[in-house]
Amino acid sequence: MSTRKKIPSIEDQARKGATSLKDWAKGKTRFKATMVYADGSRSTTHVTKDELEVKLQRAQAFKGIRADMDLSQSQFARLLHAGSSAVQQWEQGRRAIPDPVFALAEIARDIPQARRRLEATAAPMIPSIGGGTQKRALA
Repeated sequence: MSTRKKIPSIEDQARKGATSLKDWAKGKTRFKATMVYADGSRSTTHVTKDELEVKLQRAQAFKGIRADMDLSQSQFARLLHAGSSAVQQWEQGRRAIPDPVFALAEIARDIPQARRRLEATAAPMIPSIGGGTQKRALA
């Protein structure tokens, strides 16, 4: 007697997938979501539909705050005392934006005195050997 498992038909797989998708849309289950970006990189997470939408909306809001302040990603990163790649990943939804960072960005946008204080304490950018810029450590 054979102990081979029966391979489900395509119809059965589609039915199961449709049920899973309905459950995900209702927030009952998490799906493994892999986002592929223009540069070919990928980010994978397990989220409900609502969690994914909130994450992407928050990333767009963060990008909007930077646009409101008329700053480049590197300038915004320096203002927030963060790395440029972190800001890029936050704006693209690759990484969750920490609540304190999001709050600091909003404060810097909304309160000119706070922005000036952050700018005064930001590490200056110096030319690097490769022609780009890098942060100079505060003494």
